[in-house]
Amino acid sequence: MIDLLQQLADAEQAIFDHVGYDQEEDALSLPITDDREYVWRCPKEHDVTVSFGASLLELLADIGECYEEELHYSAPQKVYRGELFTLIIKRDAFMILDNTKELEPK
Repeated sequence: MIDLLQQLADAEQAIFDHVGYDQEEDALSLPITDDREYVWRCPKEHDVTVSFGASLLELLADIGECYEEELHYSAPQKVYRGELFTLIIKRDAFMILDNTKELEPK
């Protein structure tokens, strides 16, 4: 069981390393959600939400499976980009999004 917990900690650290997030510096302990299946729009600099949806049409038309989530209010930086994916700090989780599915901000 200890090995499983260490593997989990190692996997989380690998994700943080990929995007350049320093968990010790920010001192946030949130669950990681895998949201790579969604098309998404990165928040602008002063936005407080991230938008994502099941398809481009749904996100652009704001219909169907389309969501908007609040960003974490106290995190000094809310978006961390890696080569393959981006980590966005939501109010209640670290959200992992596929970079190939990102749209331009509104």
